[in-house]
Amino acid sequence: MKIALLQVNPTVGDLTGNARCILDALQQAAAGGADLAATPELALVGYLPRDLLLSGGFIRRSWEVLETLARDAASLPPVLVGVPEPNPSDEGRPLFNSAVLLRGGRIEQRFRKALLPTYDVFDEDRYFEPFHGAQVLEINGRGRFIGHERIREYMRHFGPPKPGLLMNHMQLQPVIHVDPDGLHARARVRALMMVGQMGDHARWGEAIYENNYLKEDGVWKIARLKAWQVFYTPYDKGWGVEVSPLLSEFGDFPPDEPIEAYPVFPDYFCPPYHYRNPVSGRE
Repeated sequence: MKIALLQVNPTVGDLTGNARCILDALQQAAAGGADLAATPELALVGYLPRDLLLSGGFIRRSWEVLETLARDAASLPPVLVGVPEPNPSDEGRPLFNSAVLLRGGRIEQRFRKALLPTYDVFDEDRYFEPFHGAQVLEINGRGRFIGHERIREYMRHFGPPKPGLLMNHMQLQPVIHVDPDGLHARARVRALMMVGQMGDHARWGEAIYENNYLKEDGVWKIARLKAWQVFYTPYDKGWGVEVSPLLSEFGDFPPDEPIEAYPVFPDYFCPPYHYRNPVSGRE
């Protein structure tokens, strides 16, 4: 495979001019027999656009220009283009520093930068959320566990299942949104839980999930599972008599990142939605 590193000199904020420079360089790379090309970091917007990154209009416009560039380059080799990508999560900084693959006239995969420099002329940590990997688990007030291995450790922490153990989590009322690229999706789901150990304890519970999904090699995978505790109550008493407080961190198994506590029943708390109200348009 021949890979071309496109030596372009983008101008900060000049989206259409930068796209034109990328297209010209990609055409030259194609003439040289390149199978794949890559631009410098944040080439479409220019490095580093600083407070332009705080403008939602500028970010939207950059993706419009990126879509046009993808169509203009449809007959050329695939190219990785540096661009600020909106963070779909309700937490963290609002953008990722990403490289996006353009191929066949479409925006395909996205690759997010994990190590963000913040020294000298670099100030990326102010604007971008570092990429933690495509796996995050956050349940109740336990904290945030990042990466496959840490999630497996979390599950193993409960020990092997015993006869009479019940851990039913019924997923109800899903609201699912798939991004236009067909590779990312989000879902809000209500869960009704029946959990306990026969002869020992039993509880009812309710939670609201706000999950992120990623499609890799044609398979949908959970990228981020976040469960907001609504209530837990003893089976024999019910929520009209007794409820549990927010389930907090394990004393012997700290999370990778702690989270702020939030109210649970009987207090009122509405977990943030990943979508606008379909009637009012409010977030």
